[in-house]
Amino acid sequence: MSYALVVTLTGTIAYFTFQLFAEPCLYLSEFRVANVTPTVHFSEIREHRSGR
Repeated sequence: MSYALVVTLTGTIAYFTFQLFAEPCLYLSEFRVANVTPTVHFSEIREHRSGR
């Protein structure tokens, strides 16, 4: 009985820890992508404008 309780608690703690660490990582990766893509678009737009 106590073994099952320990396994359940460990699983719950591991799950919440994973959630806490996974969300910021996903947010940071999305933020990096969002930060990188506009600079690419802006440089492409500048090239198009200078070409025209």
